[in-house]
Amino acid sequence: MLILLFGHLLLVVRCLPKLNAPAGGWLQCTKGNLYGSECSFACHEGHTLNGSDRRICEKNPVTSVGFWTGNETKCERK
Repeated sequence: MLILLFGHLLLVVRCLPKLNAPAGGWLQCTKGNLYGSECSFACHEGHTLNGSDRRICEKNPVTSVGFWTGNETKCERK
């Protein structure tokens, strides 16, 4: 997304899809799905975390397309 601000174009990089808390767990992100956001996952008691416990919104240096590091996170019942 390009935004015109004070006569300058700014590129806003978002990572898609926007991450959601896994069933049986929670998610906390520093900047939502914006570039640089760090998202942490944890599971409720009685669940085991599978996948990444932390993901970061990065951008491709060539295309400036946003992407999430790590793998999909799931919380599975023990």
